[in-house]
Amino acid sequence: TSIVLQQFFGFLLAVFITSKIKGKEFFKNVFFYPAVIASVAVGLMWTFIYDPKFGLLNGFLRLIGLESLQRQWLFEQSTAMWAITLVVCWQYIGYTMILYVAAIQNIPRDIFESARIDGAVGWRLIRYMTIPLVKPIIKVNMILITVGSLKFFDLVYAMTRGGPAHSTSVLAMHMYNRSFRQYEYGYGDALAVVLLIMCLVATLVINLLFRK
Repeated sequence: TSIVLQQFFGFLLAVFITSKIKGKEFFKNVFFYPAVIASVAVGLMWTFIYDPKFGLLNGFLRLIGLESLQRQWLFEQSTAMWAITLVVCWQYIGYTMILYVAAIQNIPRDIFESARIDGAVGWRLIRYMTIPLVKPIIKVNMILITVGSLKFFDLVYAMTRGGPAHSTSVLAMHMYNRSFRQYEYGYGDALAVVLLIMCLVATLVINLLFRK
């Protein structure tokens, strides 16, 4: 889910930023700013937003008359992982966007002009020109997001410590608990090797998928 959301919205924001609009630099900085904030700080900030009693999210739902949608977002197994996924996407969509912006800006303008002369406008221009020409960056983003998701730790630790009932206990969190809380260093080392292999396999698979 995180991979799809970051790729989709990162690309849309890049197309928006590279279009003929005023204030491009302002929007670029606004969207990219969360990526430079420490994950622990982001986790603590969103913990307050998700707070069931005083959080902004439940407060907003109460304000617009949707009390039935209020939840204990980080304390229910059905919502905890989704809540963290939303925060991850919010933090790193700007980073994905920057890579796409650089790729789109490196495409020669005369290619787009030729496509417009041939009748490619709007979505057709994006589908048949922009997406094929930025495919190498799509592959890079896929690798970065996938590997980052596999080894994610700090945001989860700051928000839920792996709870409730281990519903957000990712592999890196499990490795930390076994190594530094239960002092099973051999088991933790084995998990680290497994994590490394998973990252390498994911990178290899993505490279194979984007070979052609």
